[in-house]
Amino acid sequence: MAAEESLFIALYTDEDVTAHLAVLLRQRGVEAISAAEAGMAGQTDEANLLYATAHRMVMFSFNVRDYVLLARQWALENRQHAGILLSDQYTRHQMGELLHRLLRFCDTVSASEMVNTVRYLSELR
Repeated sequence: MAAEESLFIALYTDEDVTAHLAVLLRQRGVEAISAAEAGMAGQTDEANLLYATAHRMVMFSFNVRDYVLLARQWALENRQHAGILLSDQYTRHQMGELLHRLLRFCDTVSASEMVNTVRYLSELR
């Protein structure tokens, strides 16, 4: 990744996450876009990670198993990404809690700290 990394995390949410979350994040000052908004609906996990990487965005998903495997594969191939943030599934009724945790994460972790890492939202309880 280039040395001109932004201090602040930008988030890209995959299809496992409601597209409305990206809207809520933007309303609170976080750069965010959903797979649906980006025209990436129906694409593979790797295609979504490629999109996030090309736009220097941290990939956010509930799909822990697949993204951990993908991160390992990319590491073995020496491929760079802006980071992967994973979380347990949240329901629509828990959206406030999810939003709160994401905002806290974005306030705590810099974009440069996320490069080529896999982190879990549960780190911040």
